[in-house]
Amino acid sequence: MDDEVTQRALFEAAVHGDLLIVQRFFTQRHIAWIATHDEPIVEQPGFPYQPAYGNWYVFTPSDPSDHLRGFLFNLILQHDQFPVLAWFLSAETTEGVDQSMVHFFEELVATSLWLEQVDTASAIEVVLASHVFLTLLTLDDRQRMLQEVLEQAIRRERDDIIRLVIAHGASLDQWSRRGTRLEYCASFGNVACVERLVESGVFGVQTCLMYGLKRADVTLACIENGADVRGKPGIALLHEAVRRNRLEVVEALLTSGCVDVNALDNNGRTPLIMAASWETERSILHLLLASNADAYLRDKGGETVLHHAAKQLPHETETLALLLNHAPDLVNARDHHGATPMLALVRALLLTARLCFESLDLFVAAGADPFIANSAGKSVHSALWEDERGWDYVLARPHVFPGHLPNDP
Repeated sequence: MDDEVTQRALFEAAVHGDLLIVQRFFTQRHIAWIATHDEPIVEQPGFPYQPAYGNWYVFTPSDPSDHLRGFLFNLILQHDQFPVLAWFLSAETTEGVDQSMVHFFEELVATSLWLEQVDTASAIEVVLASHVFLTLLTLDDRQRMLQEVLEQAIRRERDDIIRLVIAHGASLDQWSRRGTRLEYCASFGNVACVERLVESGVFGVQTCLMYGLKRADVTLACIENGADVRGKPGIALLHEAVRRNRLEVVEALLTSGCVDVNALDNNGRTPLIMAASWETERSILHLLLASNADAYLRDKGGETVLHHAAKQLPHETETLALLLNHAPDLVNARDHHGATPMLALVRALLLTARLCFESLDLFVAAGADPFIANSAGKSVHSALWEDERGWDYVLARPHVFPGHLPNDP
């Protein structure tokens, strides 16, 4: 009579790939009865999976440092013993040895994805080609599991696993709270993953651009695979790249030759106006201007890029100087309410802790008229006199405000 194969011997054989010893373990009469009559493992939410103790697949020696301690299938995966894993998931095992394999199959997939020191692609290949997956799971369960693997592959930027699950029938038209699979993939900024999905005929390369604005190479990959970078009216891609302060992406879009540098959003703002409305890298402003962005275009309120810069970036003297030098005729441009850029600047400065004389001087030097009044009768001069800090500026510059000093400010 052959020696008994103990649970320790089973675990040793499994991690060393001795499939004959593994199979012998289950031919032992008392083990075979336990395996086929034991209560099936109930599915447990969350991860990591915690299998029930006292079963053949969990070894709990007294020594906590024992290298065989734990869940058998974790050890099989960590030691790349895929023939052993394939046997456990085969028809021979699930029908004749232990049907509980079906119940912790999903946890086995999760372990394949998350456990360290595992050849994930090989493990997933064995799992997806198994009898359990192809025969014992319902069609809906198979698709749900494929989608979970696909999502994790995208998160981990594993284009090899993406290719694998697609080959095994993963639907590419699934939506989740993260958008389409392609949009989700683009948001992680991995070119290879985007290309794998596009090669497989996935739809949505158009919308994935909005999600791929983290990196220029992903943006270009979407463009090269047929995305229309012009976007939809009011949702132009160039605006979004500027808003997110993505210099490399802005450059990639402009050099692609497919974007309109003067496209308007829903508020009539150009990318240049948007760049001046946010704390955007000055390099983006330079790039837009060098790409023939029209500084004289106005939004729906009649405001120019200089109005927006004065309102939103009143202390950014270099940005203001850049725009004044590029478009000097804007210095006294009036919006639909008659306000000039300098009036917008004064109003913005008076809301801050420091009245930036340098910014005001830039406009004065460029020829700003401080006495132009808006439709409500307000001018730069009158606005300055409403604040003591403004008095200091006016009184220190009689050459700018000659004969306009009240007797008692």
